Amino acid sequence: MTRGGEPYLLLTGPLFIGSLFNWSLLGTLVIQTYVYYSSRYNDSKWIKGLVVATLSLDIVQTAFATHAVWQILILGWGNPATFTELPWTAYTFPVMSGTVAALVQFFFSWRIWVLGRTNIAHIVAIVIDLVAVMQMIAGLVAGIQTAFIPIEKVGELKPQFTIWLAGSFGADVLIVVSMLWILHQNKGGISATNGLIDRLTVRVVHSGAVTAVAAGVELVLFILLSATFVHDTPALFLGKLYSNVLLANLNTRRRNDNTYSSGVITSIANSYVHPMFAVHGGSELHSTVEASATQLHDTTSAGKFSTNLSDHV
Repeated sequence: MTRGGEPYLLLTGPLFIGSLFNWSLLGTLVIQTYVYYSSRYNDSKWIKGLVVATLSLDIVQTAFATHAVWQILILGWGNPATFTELPWTAYTFPVMSGTVAALVQFFFSWRIWVLGRTNIAHIVAIVIDLVAVMQMIAGLVAGIQTAFIPIEKVGELKPQFTIWLAGSFGADVLIVVSMLWILHQNKGGISATNGLIDRLTVRVVHSGAVTAVAAGVELVLFILLSATFVHDTPALFLGKLYSNVLLANLNTRRRNDNTYSSGVITSIANSYVHPMFAVHGGSELHSTVEASATQLHDTTSAGKFSTNLSDHV
């Protein structure tokens, strides 16, 4: 038996599924934010401000997305014209996602700048910033232009959407590759340190792959199925993925850790020991780095290993 909604399945279904993921990831983000602030990290004000900004933007994005989905699936039920006259909140998807993604990418590029401490690392960090700005602007332009053209002509905006999604994907890949390069540069003859770096390498790949894969999937879906709303499924929660990755990285540290405080960042910049080892944390990482330090011949350098280490990766 044919159901009335089946002809519009590729329009209604993706919005419903995307909305479910959107709300689920918002719940996860709220919990992670609570854990972050209850841990009382001694972070710089701009780091705490970044957490507040991403959470606030994601709450607003969820409100906009819910309004759009409600207007289309509930109030517009049974009226095919609703798919050609979308609510204004539907055009905010690329705008909000691009903005949150850029903020998170700025954080990771800053971390590459601090950890790399080489001209190459600094150049890569600047490139990541430029790509992040580019994809954010492309998302803004795509969202605005979509509001002024018929829905069936959205496919004509492929360049704008491609720059937005390909930019997000490219920045994520650059971040992962850069962090892997920095980790690889610190491998040596100390087995304990090498084991630590191997574990951090897996973590970097996992966290970077989440957002890169989501942006890549959305790009492919938009190119292949731009006449449907299938590509809107990841678009609805892409920003939440970035925010959750940011909080997951900030929360993988010990309570009372002060890695991102101004004083620690200054000491990192002036340290003789590579900053990769001056900023790792957690009881496991602490013991690993401490064991590595005992194997160093240069006692002055070994003394640079702080007891208040934290995971900067």
